[in-house]
Amino acid sequence: MSVYRPDGYETYLVKVSLGGVEYKFPGTTDRSATREIERHVKRLDAVRANHDAIPFVLADWIAELPARFPKLYQKLVEAGIIPQVLAPAVRPLMELLYGVIESTSEFEAMVKKYHRNGNTEEDARLKAMALHPKLYKTKEVG
Repeated sequence: MSVYRPDGYETYLVKVSLGGVEYKFPGTTDRSATREIERHVKRLDAVRANHDAIPFVLADWIAELPARFPKLYQKLVEAGIIPQVLAPAVRPLMELLYGVIESTSEFEAMVKKYHRNGNTEEDARLKAMALHPKLYKTKEVG
């Protein structure tokens, strides 16, 4: 494993060889922070190879990854370093609160009504969801 910054890049990369396959993972602009990412990747690989339980500190780091380093998280899932069991657990808060929304024509009319005064369509959609819960259907919740 190594941490390096290629010419022309602002961020460091973590290069690791797992099972004979070489992977490159994105890091940060700080070398020491990228070394910390490298240490976590090494620990994750060791846990995966030994079929051990993930330590709490490492589980907390994995839980923070989608918010702090989404590209790194996605690459770790694709490489199989983060178990697929943990990957679907990360869902947007709005999806957990409201579920998957199936809008109706009445709901869309309310969204248009609330889309004014400089707010975004997303703000209007949230307001319509909060004030008129009977105007949309949910496919699944939480």
